[in-house]
Amino acid sequence: MRYFLLSSCLLFVFLVTAQAWDCGEHERWSSRVSWYIARPSFDTAYINSCCKQHDFYYENSKFYGYPTRIYSDFIFGECLGRSESKWTRYVVRPVFVVSLVLNNLWEALKFW
Repeated sequence: MRYFLLSSCLLFVFLVTAQAWDCGEHERWSSRVSWYIARPSFDTAYINSCCKQHDFYYENSKFYGYPTRIYSDFIFGECLGRSESKWTRYVVRPVFVVSLVLNNLWEALKFW
């Protein structure tokens, strides 16, 4: 019974935390993968704020043309690079930035 309660609490915390996650495309696998990559870091709230900022700039680039998508990605990488967590700076940042580059490449190839 004790293990059931403990596992239920952990599952609840995981689901609530994962629902508040703004990195990756929402309701898609990329959101879940980004959560698993960032989870070992102690500053997931900071990572999430960088993702929110990136989404805001990206939406503005779609409607107003500025900042450009590439500049939005640059700002995102810089934001992650300012983290106090080594895990964020040396694992999360490179993985997230490479995923942005690959996504931009994929989007460019889809139009050909």
